[in-house]
Amino acid sequence: SCFVEPLVRSPSVVDRPLVTKADIEHFFLRIPDDTITTGLKVEDYIEWGEENGYHNRSGPRRRSPWWKLPRQAFNGYKILISRHHHDHFNCFYNPELAVANSFYGLIVHEESFSELALMAYLSSTLGVMMSEIFGRTNQGQGVLNTYGEDIDVFPVFRQVFTTDVNWDEVLFPYLQRPFRNIFEDCGWNGPDAPLSPSPERATLDEVVFGCLGMD
Repeated sequence: SCFVEPLVRSPSVVDRPLVTKADIEHFFLRIPDDTITTGLKVEDYIEWGEENGYHNRSGPRRRSPWWKLPRQAFNGYKILISRHHHDHFNCFYNPELAVANSFYGLIVHEESFSELALMAYLSSTLGVMMSEIFGRTNQGQGVLNTYGEDIDVFPVFRQVFTTDVNWDEVLFPYLQRPFRNIFEDCGWNGPDAPLSPSPERATLDEVVFGCLGMD
């Protein structure tokens, strides 16, 4: 159906930083507001929803028509940050603009700046550190939360965008591999042992830190 769209429901259903629609297993029904449903197959589905009381639920009953979805259901973002994190920072690159639930979408406002550069910075160990500094642990059990107001104060450095870097080459090996525990990814083996980061993280950190003059 032309009204069925893939949905990224949770960070737990995506095992790597790169999101593609082909990997998504959940879908939702998205009908544009101006659609005349009379005579369409989707009308049967709407009637089924009404027969089962979906139109009386707290959200739908405030909308007219009740199946009209909020604007968030029509907007996808290339960079997604989850509200919840465990042993790694749930930051995703979503080039196909799949719609996501329980995520915050980030936009790069300056046209000359690259989303890949921002994704690289956020995925670097420095970006992970920012999530630890500005996130909150208000749920206990090791869960780190980042809400919109927390992400909004993450410092982002202009040099990451203005330095001449082939971000596709730097970032895509990291994007296409599974997430790893941040301590394992950084090669942390205790305070007295040298770090032995994964090749993807080593490359990513070397370039991002180099942009900031920290190499």
